[in-house]
Amino acid sequence: MGIKMNGEHMNEKYYDVVIIGANISGILMALRVEQEKNPLCAAIFESSDADKRLENSDKIPFYINRCVDIPHIEWKHREIKTQMWDNYSFCSEPNELQKAAYAQKITGRICKTTLDNITYAKTIFIPSDLHTEGRQKVILSSTYKNLKTTIIRFNRRIIEVDMINNEIHDDNGNTTKYKYLISTIPLPQFFSLAKISTKLNLPCYKKDFYINIKNVSQLEKYHVIYCADPQVRINRIAYLGDKLYMESPEKLFLEALNSTEQVFVEHSKEVFGLTDLSFDFENAQYPRFVENDLDETNRLIAYLKEYGIYLLGRYANWRFLLTEDIWDKTKEIICEIGG
Repeated sequence: MGIKMNGEHMNEKYYDVVIIGANISGILMALRVEQEKNPLCAAIFESSDADKRLENSDKIPFYINRCVDIPHIEWKHREIKTQMWDNYSFCSEPNELQKAAYAQKITGRICKTTLDNITYAKTIFIPSDLHTEGRQKVILSSTYKNLKTTIIRFNRRIIEVDMINNEIHDDNGNTTKYKYLISTIPLPQFFSLAKISTKLNLPCYKKDFYINIKNVSQLEKYHVIYCADPQVRINRIAYLGDKLYMESPEKLFLEALNSTEQVFVEHSKEVFGLTDLSFDFENAQYPRFVENDLDETNRLIAYLKEYGIYLLGRYANWRFLLTEDIWDKTKEIICEIGG
């Protein structure tokens, strides 16, 4: 089905599927749509430009825990070592209390799906058509180039979702009609656009998050250290390929570390075989969230489906989801809307 132009209002267009967000979830949904034998006409709306979206995706450490059949991406596997730091020592098999402490630390409260996904895998998978860095960027840029029929409209911010008339309105004054709408943006943001009132409490949407990325001129290595110690503001250090990622809720400075943090950093350097560790934290534009009433969230998800609206991704569903889980979810959605 091609684009239908409304004869009376030339700024109105129609798509079978409209996707909000040209992020990993959005482009995976578009790929799934295009895999159909009779593909639906789809468009993606993204508030930033392509370069900005790719730049932001490069700041997040990324790998998956099982090989998936995402089109145009070949995967290679690597062995990875994962450890938990707590009470001045490392352990490779953390207990439930340590995992709960880590989940509490990074979310501000116990978050069950974060707890469930503190994964201590032996093998990870990364895209094979790159050196070591920018794995999300590889998937996004590859998909941007390989989408055949999906229209991607960058620099197009949605300002309203009209659920009754199946329309979205953007900041350029355009109206776009749809049959199905897939939202990948943070759930509170979508509620605001759709003017949905809910008793659901969704804190931490604007909680600051910083990441420090260091180029490591050594052999490729895959090793992640999670830190459950509440006296250490660093959440985790990930040595992935030839880059070292350090995450923190604050913009840390080496000279301002407390004594416990200094011990953690020194031990981490020793484990990774590093002589120094630079501190140059920047905001990663990666909002944190915590789950609340899952029953209420599921009720709202079912309610939106009645209007042809589906939520896809960890922020849209406001719960922790892995990339491979999101790819599986795209299949569920396409079975519902394509069947």
